[in-house]
Amino acid sequence: MRLLYLMTEPFGIGGVQSDILALSEDLVGRGHEIYVATTPGILLNELESCGAWFFEVDFHYTDVKGFMKAALALRRIIKTERIEIVAPQSVRSTLVGYFGLRALPFGALRANSMFVTNLEYHFPLGTFIKELGEVQGIVFADIGNAPIRFTDVRIGYGVGVSLKTPIGPIRLDVAFGQGSTQTWIVIGSPF
Repeated sequence: MRLLYLMTEPFGIGGVQSDILALSEDLVGRGHEIYVATTPGILLNELESCGAWFFEVDFHYTDVKGFMKAALALRRIIKTERIEIVAPQSVRSTLVGYFGLRALPFGALRANSMFVTNLEYHFPLGTFIKELGEVQGIVFADIGNAPIRFTDVRIGYGVGVSLKTPIGPIRLDVAFGQGSTQTWIVIGSPF
């Protein structure tokens, strides 16, 4: 088997890179050929020492020209190396962001499995302060982890406000927990 991993992050320290190293070492040991397309990072020596091949591809493009350059580089690798399977990094779940654990920075937890529960209570602020009209107050708690480990549950909590507009609710949340504070501004609502 000839497998190509696509890594949008530099090959440095992290959960994704450690997973790729372990999988590459195992698959190379079984006689498969493993290739990784990414930007250089501090774990490249470990990647090459386990027998995997490295191709430098810049996935941090900001325009169509950069996208085309990355796409053509991948096409050349796939054709030249006769790649049979392409495994993008995006197959991994990310448990952070507006609909995950809001107390953590985006991309902080990535894994092949995750669980998350979001609890929210909405209440009209206009009841307490007439000038706030239809502005809603929100109190929330987020519970979860990636990968699924019920012995190491992550918890975040916070407050927010939501204002109804013609384009949908605009919401501002401030989340606390896990030694971090995050602010989220969102158009729309998951609930």
